[in-house]
Amino acid sequence: MKIALATLAAVALCVGAVAATADEDGSSQPPGSDRPVVTAVEPAAAAAIAKLAESRGSGDDLPTAVAAHADGRPLFGINPDLSRRAIANTGQSLYLVPGDGHVCAVLTDGAEATLSCDSTEDIADGRSGPGTVVLSTGDVAVYGIVADGVDSVTVATATSDSEEIDVQDNGYFTVVGSGTPLRHVSYVGASGAVEFPIVDPSAL
Repeated sequence: MKIALATLAAVALCVGAVAATADEDGSSQPPGSDRPVVTAVEPAAAAAIAKLAESRGSGDDLPTAVAAHADGRPLFGINPDLSRRAIANTGQSLYLVPGDGHVCAVLTDGAEATLSCDSTEDIADGRSGPGTVVLSTGDVAVYGIVADGVDSVTVATATSDSEEIDVQDNGYFTVVGSGTPLRHVSYVGASGAVEFPIVDPSAL
């Protein structure tokens, strides 16, 4: 489930293609903003995602600015104090942040971050799709969360053979060169083989 949020304090939290709703007073109310913030990882999330069942370490903390933004405008009840870092790279890191019936993948890129959320049920059932974002380099990041038992995902583009990406602590992340046509992400989960189209973020 994805919605676009305005940049705030140089932190862009984006979750893709669900339109924001309007309150009676005309203000915009993003989907998921009415859920209570969780105080602990929900049992269903811990059961589906082993990384969330682990104790937190110092490396699991979201960057301060990203955590502050999420605290100030929580979506789907996510609690930054419960984050776990799944993938750590030099330029980007991928965090898993649990919420109310949802788990979000937060991909950091310098001072910015992108948020992509799926329901806990969809993740457990092997029906969670990828998020995408244009990085500061101009290349496109493809990332997401999968449940236990999924060891790799396949990222397919229109200009190369499919690439198999290893899953690390229930997360996956790869970078596709700028201008590369994007096709789909596929993997085999609890519901069998699934395939999700990759949305080109530069076209949004």
